[in-house]
Amino acid sequence: MSLNKIHIIGNVGRDPEEKDTSNGNTLVHFNVAVSSKKQGNPHTQWFYCKAFNNIAMYISKHVQTGTKVYVEGAMESNDYQGKTYWNLMCHKVLVLDGKKETP
Repeated sequence: MSLNKIHIIGNVGRDPEEKDTSNGNTLVHFNVAVSSKKQGNPHTQWFYCKAFNNIAMYISKHVQTGTKVYVEGAMESNDYQGKTYWNLMCHKVLVLDGKKETP
């Protein structure tokens, strides 16, 4: 048995970037800062997130720089030019600034 599930709460670092893929899907990229304390000192971990279709359209409409969000998803790696990049593939997004949950 294995499990790849991540839950984060944090603030969006910049406005989401929406793109249409070659096969007609909507893709949104955005990043989320999660703050904590590490050995008593402030520490910020950045998560690079992406979402498709209905969730992507919801994010484009309701999320902007500074929005507090809850994100649930799975970590996904991509190899590009000899480096591994990690993304959080969003399965669910909840805007915590008073808006509704994603469809």
